[in-house]
Amino acid sequence: MNFCELQYKYPLQNLINQTRISDTTANVLAHIHHQFGILLGREILGIQPHIYKIEQLTQGKYENLVYHDDREFTIIGILRAGLYIAEGIREVFPNAQYFLLKTPQELESHIFKKVIIADGVINTGKTLDTFLATIRAEKYYIATNVIYEKSIKTILEHCPMANIFSIRCSTNSYVGQGNSDTGNRLFNTF
Repeated sequence: MNFCELQYKYPLQNLINQTRISDTTANVLAHIHHQFGILLGREILGIQPHIYKIEQLTQGKYENLVYHDDREFTIIGILRAGLYIAEGIREVFPNAQYFLLKTPQELESHIFKKVIIADGVINTGKTLDTFLATIRAEKYYIATNVIYEKSIKTILEHCPMANIFSIRCSTNSYVGQGNSDTGNRLFNTF
């Protein structure tokens, strides 16, 4: 699996529509991105190998229970638009390392096991490509609200072991400016 689009797996259309409406407030938009982060995080966690632990249940019986180990993960939120998606993912991966960055240079000397890179929108993929070229990891997971369909191919050509999780895929390439830029809309800075 290299690409997973969640809008067809869950009933997300009402939330997706709210992210596209121009008068959606910053607070509402941030909350939706946070919810999307939780969904994206659950999808990523769901494809991980299970670990089993024998636990005592409330009835006094012991049972072999399934768990997911999130300690090998590092979450990187690309600032600014990736902040709330990263925060949602962090709820699903409470034991993961957590970084919020504009550029990846401060992590150049690190080697990670499993990295989740969160961004609000991936249009050309240039910012993400910089992170993928700089950050060294055994496995890469990309989490985003929306990705331009042609960027998927470009990202996977540069990093074939990446797995991309998106709420939706767009056939339109659009770079927001002013009050249509996702970062500006999330922080009321237009």
